[in-house]
Parts: sequence; C-alpha cells; structure tokens
Amino acid sequence: DAQICDDDGNPVAIGERGEICMKGAMVMREYWQRAHENPQHFTKSGYFKSGDIAIMDSAGFIKIVDRKKDMIWL
Repeated sequence: DAQICDDDGNPVAIGERGEICMKGAMVMREYWQRAHENPQHFTKSGYFKSGDIAIMDSAGFIKIVDRKKDMIWL
C-alpha cells in the first residue's frame, strides 16, 4: 500500500506534493534495535516514510518530483 503524505503523516489530496509512504508485507515495520528512530521514519499508522517527494494522479500513478532525505553515494 502506498500513499502520499504531508510532514505530519496525513494523506494529501490527489495532485498535491507529499512524501511517498509505504506499508505492506515487503516493507519493514520498524528499525531493529533502534526503536527511538521509528517515530521519525514511520507515520503513526505504520507507513514507512521513503524520503521521496511525489504527486499521485487520479488514476493512482505516482510521479517522483523531488527528494526529502539526503542520499550518500559511494
């Protein structure tokens, strides 16, 4: 399951920018042995915050438009 959320973890309206948040069998539920980091990286309803900023259209297609979290490339 995926949804586009604002900074507080609430779903935004179709066509609005927000962070891609995911939840499902293939998405981790929490950080192992780092429970203190979970509130920063998960919504209250358990969706993982990906760090990608996107817009979802009325057909459910997601277009990534920006990046919220820093990436380190080696």
